[in-house]
Amino acid sequence: MKISISAWSAVDALISNKRCNLIDFIDFCLENGVDSVELLNRFWNDDDTPEKIKAYLDQNNMKVSSYSVGGDFVGDEKYYNDSINQIKEAVDMAIFLNTDRVRIFSGVKKENISYEEGFKLVIKGLKDCAQYAKSKNVVLCMENHGFYSGTSDLMKEIFDAVGSDALTGNPDTGNFLISEENPASAFRNLDGYVGFVHFKDFKSSDKQAKYHSYSGIQYDGCVFGEGDVHMAEIIDILKAQGYNGFISIEYEGDDADCFDSIKKCIEYTKSII
Repeated sequence: MKISISAWSAVDALISNKRCNLIDFIDFCLENGVDSVELLNRFWNDDDTPEKIKAYLDQNNMKVSSYSVGGDFVGDEKYYNDSINQIKEAVDMAIFLNTDRVRIFSGVKKENISYEEGFKLVIKGLKDCAQYAKSKNVVLCMENHGFYSGTSDLMKEIFDAVGSDALTGNPDTGNFLISEENPASAFRNLDGYVGFVHFKDFKSSDKQAKYHSYSGIQYDGCVFGEGDVHMAEIIDILKAQGYNGFISIEYEGDDADCFDSIKKCIEYTKSII
């Protein structure tokens, strides 16, 4: 398995307070012994352009583990088509960045759209996008994110309904807690459906926290190994399943200096791999 760091780990530094840019983030990864980075479409700007970042990555022999976008097929015709176009554009950008992985979401439940109608839109959209991805030798990796794909069983239901080897899973270790599924059990259930992994830890809180589960359990992001996710067990499960892809660190704590915490997450991840 190979370690990557998602730029989302430094979202506040990159976007909210602009303490650094993508070049600084890439340098941080390299300085800490990580030669792969997960990039997201929302981080491009007039300074950090795809062309500039790709040139810097190539200069430093840095790989892109995945190019990550959102995607939400549940909506009216324009909303649906916009999501289709976003994901197809992401496939083209992934090729430009020399990666064959694109992280996507499935959909968000809408009050005016029944679950059955929404599920049909998700399957229809994913079939279209998977067909396009396959024609470009790219794999879409759907995250356990949101109402339609929050659990391992829902993910498998979608994969089986779409029926394409250009669509696989991006299980996120922390997100399973939000859908109140044991993360280790979820990874066991997804044997054969894992194409990319988001590695994060959440810690339950008795106070108002950043995230909450379906029944209202409060969670904050934390340094790996300090929360409720049995991360070493998940690595053992992945090893037993023969997974040899990327483990992408996605730290989601709220501390003032995220980089010190990301360093600890890198050290912890290396120690258990």
